[in-house]
Amino acid sequence: MSEVAPLAVSRMISQPSLLHQLCQLISMSQVGFLSMTIRQTLPPVYADCNAKVLGKIAQSLEEAQSALFLANSEAVLAHVFLLPAPTKTKKALDFILQTLHPDARSAVPLVQIIKASVVDLLTTLVTTLGVEDEERRTAVSAVARHFVPS
Repeated sequence: MSEVAPLAVSRMISQPSLLHQLCQLISMSQVGFLSMTIRQTLPPVYADCNAKVLGKIAQSLEEAQSALFLANSEAVLAHVFLLPAPTKTKKALDFILQTLHPDARSAVPLVQIIKASVVDLLTTLVTTLGVEDEERRTAVSAVARHFVPS
């Protein structure tokens, strides 16, 4: 389900029948499916900067986009920090800030948001590390250097 759910949810706007048929197959409502798989589906939505899908998820779950992010921040941030290119990571972080604070006057710095969940974030990053995966170790080191209090 961890591979199928993100695919079905990422296409809920372009191919809504895919999610509908998947939910019928597993005898579950779309809202139930979204709720159950949110930790697997939300990180790729933020990484892809998919505002339409994020809006549809928020609407379906009757939650604010900011509430969805805050409830799943460590999973989303871990996924974003493990993206293969720094430019993709920056773009996704900018998207997170935009969805959290559409009104730039009320923006909270990203460092504050990350520091609020740094322990959970680092725990999630560390548990995804492979012993021989240098890129992931580098990502964890970068997060630790910038956001772990000295």
